[in-house]
Amino acid sequence: MPITVHGVSGTQRVSVQNYLSGSPWNKKFNRAVLWDLRCFLAKKERYKDGAHGADHHYWDDKDGLNAYDLAGSGYFLSWLYVPMSWKQLQFAFYGKGTPDDFRNALRIIDYYLLYAQMRLSAVHWNYRMSLADYAKWYLGMDCNGFTGSYLKTFYPELGIGPNDDINYLDTKLKKRGDLEDVRSGDILSREGGSGTRHVAMIDAVWPNPFAGSGRSVTVTHSSGTYHGLGTQWHTLKHHPNSSLKWELVGYYKFNHCLALNKK
Repeated sequence: MPITVHGVSGTQRVSVQNYLSGSPWNKKFNRAVLWDLRCFLAKKERYKDGAHGADHHYWDDKDGLNAYDLAGSGYFLSWLYVPMSWKQLQFAFYGKGTPDDFRNALRIIDYYLLYAQMRLSAVHWNYRMSLADYAKWYLGMDCNGFTGSYLKTFYPELGIGPNDDINYLDTKLKKRGDLEDVRSGDILSREGGSGTRHVAMIDAVWPNPFAGSGRSVTVTHSSGTYHGLGTQWHTLKHHPNSSLKWELVGYYKFNHCLALNKK
């Protein structure tokens, strides 16, 4: 998912497409990076009282970033305001967020990377990363983060977002009963624990005489198996007498095929 970022250093196209799941606070390197960003914004520890480059902004955990006096050769903006709470900003490190959320997070991180006089050893770096590298290693999306982001952006009336639990999607959306009813935009959901849950979106349904009792589909999802956001061809089959009624042959089985209609 390429994001256009209008930041202090100019306009960049930054890719956010790696698979990312779980709390950054439970991962050594992710925790170190997020904590340094937190300290810089809040002017704590190394950055206390505006030290080490933290003297060009105000930060509020609810209202976001106000940065000022950013003049300098090559700088695109002399003033930067990003309305984003600390809670929203963290979601980008959890694999959650809409394109606008990621855009705002990247604008804040771009400012941080330009101004923070960080101690590289504290963040376990050998060199100062670019914004693109930072996004590659520390930002991304998990499966329901991507699907929920898409639904929140294009189908807000459904009331589903990146933080909705996969196990409860079937309580909000109508279930498909037959293979012939499957349509582009439908969602395949697999319930269970953290190691089994998954959700994928059906992009298109194609006629294919070689699919046998199934249908050819393309699905888009963020998957650890496929190393992030991507689209693949599969044969979709229906097993009505099984608890896992839907199967992307050769990949995964799901409990439900859900239409983009409220129950």
